Amino acid sequence: ALSDLQLVVAMGQAAADVLNDLGVCRFELGEPGKAMEDFEAALEADEQHAHATLNRGNCHRLAGRLAEARADYSRATSLDPRLVAAFNNRGALSLVEGRHADAVADLEEAVRI
Repeated sequence: ALSDLQLVVAMGQAAADVLNDLGVCRFELGEPGKAMEDFEAALEADEQHAHATLNRGNCHRLAGRLAEARADYSRATSLDPRLVAAFNNRGALSLVEGRHADAVADLEEAVRI
């Protein structure tokens, strides 16, 4: 899948979805820096791309940039109020930060959706 996505990007035909998918592949392969570049490119192509915003938040969290991760998770929930992963990830982040009430609210919303 990675090589197919890279070919589409190299051909200059990459839309936000393709760039996001490429970033997901790279993130899963342990290349968060390259994944971040892909998510940024996806958001340049479509600044309203909720999944790319969520995934960029995951890169921020992995790098220890928790404020940036929270901002991306929050934006993702605004862009797509049914994006369960955004509520789940923001809730998990809140739990780590000791923001228990926020964690409960987000995790309950994820279950509700």
